[in-house]
Amino acid sequence: MPYQKLLETRLNAFQKVLDTQAASLNAKKIKIEEEEKNLKALQNSLALSQNKIQSEIKKFKQEQEAYQSYQYRIKTLDQWISNSDPTKMGKILANSKIPITVLVDALMNLSPNIAGTLLQSIAQSNATLAASIVNTLAGVKK
Repeated sequence: MPYQKLLETRLNAFQKVLDTQAASLNAKKIKIEEEEKNLKALQNSLALSQNKIQSEIKKFKQEQEAYQSYQYRIKTLDQWISNSDPTKMGKILANSKIPITVLVDALMNLSPNIAGTLLQSIAQSNATLAASIVNTLAGVKK
């Protein structure tokens, strides 16, 4: 019987060691699960940030394309004006529905001589439009 008691004592000691190791492993498992939750939350946050960045990049590219398209149209308008009679083109522009900002942007790229002739022609047909163009060119606010 003393052997049996010794054996039980040793078995109890081993059981305590196993229980301690099991508790330690269980605590590590819980810690790992918490870290997995944190990683998943960070992963979701990163995915949202990436989507937002992609959306901003797409928006920027669209704005860039619109700007480049606008610049191309202004350049084309400048070429038309430069390659035609500014007096006749002024009469056409005076009666067109082209926004003042577009006309101003186009005039800014023309030589002073052509821009002056064009503006004078616009003034003969539509003095109000010519005054608005001059105000916009000068940066005058109403």
